Amino acid sequence: MTAGQSQAADVIGAVVYARDSQYWQQVERGMSDAAEKYGVTLQVGQNRRQLPTEAQVIEDFVTRGVKAIVMPPLDVNASAAAARRAADRGIVIVDFDTALADKSIAKHTIGVDGFKMAAELGTVMTEQLSKLNGGKNTVSLITLPPTNPNMLPRKNGLLSTLKGEGITIGSEVAAATPELGANAYENILQRDPETAAIWASNSGSLSGAAQAARRKSAEVRLYGVDMS
Repeated sequence: MTAGQSQAADVIGAVVYARDSQYWQQVERGMSDAAEKYGVTLQVGQNRRQLPTEAQVIEDFVTRGVKAIVMPPLDVNASAAAARRAADRGIVIVDFDTALADKSIAKHTIGVDGFKMAAELGTVMTEQLSKLNGGKNTVSLITLPPTNPNMLPRKNGLLSTLKGEGITIGSEVAAATPELGANAYENILQRDPETAAIWASNSGSLSGAAQAARRKSAEVRLYGVDMS
């Protein structure tokens, strides 16, 4: 093995959505800490929530000769082509946050059950809201965009347990980043001023909603889920 091959064998490519939310910052920091601990070189690329960008980042990693690629697929089906090309070159694929539909591509999968995670929070929300406003409350949702593979599992998980005679589901607005989360919070209160609680389906939109809530000093309960 040449020196160049030895160096390439110690390089891992990692994909994150972006650096615009605490969640992805934590993910990158965690991977960097692990790379330092185990003595490997980590190269990080951002897919910026765009499939063409995701494919280009993966292709760049292939060109650089990385040994493995850790990626959160933007789409369980559409992300497979680029990942498959890398795997066919002998690169180990590890998917996280979301699993590719084709289970033959990734050697390892890291993540949580989004449906179960949201369902557990729905149970807590139902119990807490039963003691608020006489149990009659409108809950509005900040969901992930429809193209995000975590959108339906988390939303459906929440709604599977967020039930009660006094609970009404209000407005639903899609957002994934802090900026859009803040906008979603304000839009919800404009549409449904009587909203008592807002659920956000990721940490980015939740942090944005929290910032908007502080600016408005609104008495609306905020709930949210994510892997972090």
